[in-house]
Amino acid sequence: MALRVYSVVFLLSLLVGIASAIDGKRQSPINIQRNMTVHNKQLKPLARKYKPANATLVNKGFSVGVRFEEDAGELWIDAKSYTLKQVHWHLPSEHRIDSQQFAAELHMVHRAPDNSTAVVAVLYQEANAADPFICRDVNWSILGKVMSISKEQIAAMDTPLNSDCKRNARPCQPLNGREVDLYDELSC
Repeated sequence: MALRVYSVVFLLSLLVGIASAIDGKRQSPINIQRNMTVHNKQLKPLARKYKPANATLVNKGFSVGVRFEEDAGELWIDAKSYTLKQVHWHLPSEHRIDSQQFAAELHMVHRAPDNSTAVVAVLYQEANAADPFICRDVNWSILGKVMSISKEQIAAMDTPLNSDCKRNARPCQPLNGREVDLYDELSC
């Protein structure tokens, strides 16, 4: 199984059987090391189209997120359609790039009609001024462009969490032979 990385969009493909998920060999998050990525010219840009939708704010105590009550839009990967189901935050980020951990990470969780999962992760660094689960058929796409977030925004997400869950990022997992492919949208 290969993990794939790209310059502006990181695509982490984890198509795992339930046994692999349980034994932890293909779990996320990971530390993406740019010097160990494979440039894959066959990867396409992520096609996404989101729209306003009714949603419910969810405080699980260990994470804060939003569950969509209706169609909030879609993501297409290799011509397969995934519907946006929920978003949640991790403080600090779970994934790392070249061992750098970021202030926050947003997980946008999508499901396909066959019940497979695709997650888009957005990393945030602090600027001045995801629910761990075991499943199979998960496609991770980690946006390489790190966004900005203020201390006040981090505090607003952190405040409702239980005191023992303030830092809800899972530890990085080993690659276990997986390959990370890099999509460089500037070369397309």
